[in-house]
Amino acid sequence: SRILKSLNVLNFANVSVICINNYGKLQMQSEYLLQRPPYVLHDAVDARRFALIKPFEQFLQERKGRLSCAYIGSFNTGKGLELIAEFAAMIPSINFHLYGGPATKIEVLDLPSNVFYEGFVEHASIPETISQHGILLVPYSDKVFSRGDYSNITNWMSPLKIFEYCSQERVIIASDISAVREILTHGENA
Repeated sequence: SRILKSLNVLNFANVSVICINNYGKLQMQSEYLLQRPPYVLHDAVDARRFALIKPFEQFLQERKGRLSCAYIGSFNTGKGLELIAEFAAMIPSINFHLYGGPATKIEVLDLPSNVFYEGFVEHASIPETISQHGILLVPYSDKVFSRGDYSNITNWMSPLKIFEYCSQERVIIASDISAVREILTHGENA
């Protein structure tokens, strides 16, 4: 919004605004006199780079029903590492794998023995990493912060990881926050 103000483009009739979620759209509509309603275009993945590697049924047959959980992403405040540790402690028969960083966020947690820190994953390797797990986690708290914990981005985000997870047709367990509810519907795609 600061960019729009500084450019003073909101007076032009030909300006279209694209937001990544409905909260952003509502904010833009309430703060600015837009000539056109904003569009909402959520994040997405390139279907060629995130092609399905292994259907879920095949995955279950090969694993003989044994599942593991994974979280792939940043470990910024509010992304849910503490919640994953709680889940893991309650379900010691399932392994939880954490991919991402920074590692310093892991080092301060008291993790159960069924939680494994796997390190950073290059973006090109994410589909393969996702395909190795049956349950994928989006355990955000009600306040999710950007890198460096500078600002709460909860209302403004459209989590790319959800689209990456969906590409591999796995079970997704996600927090019930508005940015996630715009993308996932219980019983349909999560």
